[in-house]
Amino acid sequence: MTDTGLLTSTGERLPEYACLERNPGRGVCPADLDVTGWYAEFHPVSHHWPTQLFESSLVLALALAGVALYAAFRLVGARRA
Repeated sequence: MTDTGLLTSTGERLPEYACLERNPGRGVCPADLDVTGWYAEFHPVSHHWPTQLFESSLVLALALAGVALYAAFRLVGARRA
């Protein structure tokens, strides 16, 4: 999800904490806010593969850094012995 919040009857979007600012601790929205529901926005489908490739490259970079760190410790340990 990229964004969530409250919807009014006119279609105006309010932040999800708008009710809490006006009525802290009660869990009920004031009637003057005219909240009728919630909305949620998601990433478009076209973002799937670029996001997948970016995250996979991060995991690969971390794995390679781990292998390099392991090799460095082994090399230092071999030279000390």
